Amino acid sequence: MFSQIENEQEALQSLCDILAEGDKFCLAWIGYCEDDVEKTIRPIAKAGPGLGFPEGVHHSWGSADNQRCPPGLAVSTGEPCLVDDISTDSTFPSWRIVATQAGFISSLSLPLIAHDKRGSIVDLRGTLNLFSDKRAFFDDETVKHYTCLASSLTHAVAAQRRDLAEGLAFGVKSLRAGTDRRRAEEALQAAQAEWPAHHG
Repeated sequence: MFSQIENEQEALQSLCDILAEGDKFCLAWIGYCEDDVEKTIRPIAKAGPGLGFPEGVHHSWGSADNQRCPPGLAVSTGEPCLVDDISTDSTFPSWRIVATQAGFISSLSLPLIAHDKRGSIVDLRGTLNLFSDKRAFFDDETVKHYTCLASSLTHAVAAQRRDLAEGLAFGVKSLRAGTDRRRAEEALQAAQAEWPAHHG
């Protein structure tokens, strides 16, 4: 699916659109961490009836009590953060109020991390966040399924970034080689122009 998508933003938005299709989720959104003072998790792509939620609340990967939220916990621990019943969960007090008002009952936040073939960790420093209007919607099998999906997305985006970086490096190298070749040609032409003057 991701191999035919031209850029990262389009890949992320397409995934959110697919997840929210048919009202499967009230909201699916993907956020990336920023290194600002508030340690913001900025929504990059989103889809579903609850679109206003990511914008209506500040999501942070900070550790202070007033910053705590499932996406932030998923980022900081590298593990899925599951909330079976948002209305009764006491872990994220300020976040819970806004999420409940938006009509969300359960949620799952997944870190965008994966392991490459060499065993190294690929970390996009972001999260895939899913919200349902059903209690305990995310059973073990569902969590496992979407964790694999988040890992696949991470691999796809990392590969896309790597290809882009390699393409840019090649372009710069080619441009530099072209510039060097042009300078050499100009120097040769100048030398040839001077040759008759010295040996006329």
